[in-house]
Amino acid sequence: MNDLEQLRASSIGVQMATLAVLGALVKAHPDQHTLKAQLEIQRQHALVFLTNTPLQEQALEAFLASWDRVMVDTPSLPSIGG
Repeated sequence: MNDLEQLRASSIGVQMATLAVLGALVKAHPDQHTLKAQLEIQRQHALVFLTNTPLQEQALEAFLASWDRVMVDTPSLPSIGG
C-alpha cells in the first residue's frame, strides 16, 4: 500500500469513528428540539463555508454524505433539511 492509499484508509477509519460517536451523541441528547435547532444552524454555516472553497463540489458532496450518515442512523431525531 503506497502512502496515498494509507492516508486514504486512515482518513476513512477516522471519519467512520467520528460519525459513529456523533450518531451516539445525537441519539442520547436529552433535548432533541434544541439539538435539532442547533444542528440546522451549524449545517447552514458549514454549507456557506464549503460553498466558498476551491474544492466546492467535492467538499459539499462529502459533507452531505457524512451529514446524511449521522442523521439516517438517528431515527429519534426529526429530519433536518438535506
